[in-house]
Amino acid sequence: MLKYIPFFVLYLVFILIPGNTQVILQMDETPPPSVEQQLEMRSEFPRVSGWCQVSLDGKTYCGEVLKLEKDEALVRIFDTDASFEWPEYRLSISELKPTTCGKHASLRDLIDALKTNAILKTERIEEAFRTVKRELFCPENPYWDGPCDIGSGMIISSPHIHILMLELCSDWLENATAILDVGSGSGHLTALFAQLAPNASVTGIEWFQQLVDQSQDNIDSLSEDLKNKMTFLRGNGLDGCTKNAPYNIINVGFMCKEIPQALVEQLAPGGILIVPVGDRPSRYNSTWRTGDICVIKKLNDGSIEKHTLATCTFVIAQE
Repeated sequence: MLKYIPFFVLYLVFILIPGNTQVILQMDETPPPSVEQQLEMRSEFPRVSGWCQVSLDGKTYCGEVLKLEKDEALVRIFDTDASFEWPEYRLSISELKPTTCGKHASLRDLIDALKTNAILKTERIEEAFRTVKRELFCPENPYWDGPCDIGSGMIISSPHIHILMLELCSDWLENATAILDVGSGSGHLTALFAQLAPNASVTGIEWFQQLVDQSQDNIDSLSEDLKNKMTFLRGNGLDGCTKNAPYNIINVGFMCKEIPQALVEQLAPGGILIVPVGDRPSRYNSTWRTGDICVIKKLNDGSIEKHTLATCTFVIAQE
């Protein structure tokens, strides 16, 4: 049985002409299978996307398969404890374990899975995730590590995406005074930011007024101190929110075709912008797009550093 689709498929086209038979080779430039498709062809590696678990020097990391060559894989390690220059290793496929997403029965099961997958690593982020319960913001399948419908044709991101975003900016949370959550949806990540950043006011900006109102309702059972730190506004997230700028942390919850310049301008010196960038068709849903999680750091002198980290899939920006 063929396990791999060749990069080019040759079709034999027979043109029959009286008294003459010609054989014409026609080359169909079928694109090569993506890493995700190649992984799916391997029954021993049943997973979503190219994310995986890797053990290095006695420590487990989340990683992403970038390239496959026979039984070896080039893997980028998600080392959120280090700089954003994440290392790459060439490893045997047999050394990798799939990062799986499942419908869990409880918050405890979900947290255990996030820790097993080496995505949730920071204790205070775990504590915040236990305190600001996802079920308040996602009544349908709150413990499923996948996107769920929240109305207005929108979804709440998978828990592993929310956790990864928080891990990426964990070094900025303690001293942040202003945070912008762009595409705040039902408000869960906005509330997690408020819980984790003791000195910050947190602004959630959302295109759909229904979700703005819903977010306000969703935080009603939280403490008054926490609620008073949050503001939900209706607006175009690509434009940011100049009213409360500059921000130490800006997180974007939808796919952008390019890095929004307005958000870069509203980033405070020393701040961090986390934004999905890309426009590749999604294999999961025709209204979603696949791209890469990008981190923009604005240095104290105003210069910019850009880091491209991991493949991701999000809803598209509303304009």
